[in-house]
Amino acid sequence: MTMRSSNYSIEGYFQFECRGNGSYHNNGILLNTGRNSLRYIIQVCNIRKLIVPAYICHELIESIELEDCLIAFFNINEKLLPNECFQSNEFILYSNYFGLCERTVIELYKNIRF
Repeated sequence: MTMRSSNYSIEGYFQFECRGNGSYHNNGILLNTGRNSLRYIIQVCNIRKLIVPAYICHELIESIELEDCLIAFFNINEKLLPNECFQSNEFILYSNYFGLCERTVIELYKNIRF
């Protein structure tokens, strides 16, 4: 694990432990970080523009840029909720900040059309 003194970002692999001999998902794609997972999703879904919260870590922005994906930002309010409405054809990244926004995640998910 490394730590950059300039912005205190933590990098590393935090292992997910499973009980038994199998994986949590039998047909899962094995990726080692959230950033690599995001990059994989951008590639597989051919995302050309991703809308992300303005309050997000710089490492995620770097990962999105590595995929030549355009980035647009949305603001959040004091309750960590989006200040904007999104179109059904847009790709958004929303963070469950500190685990406090589960209801918002569920509501955003309900409004997505696959």
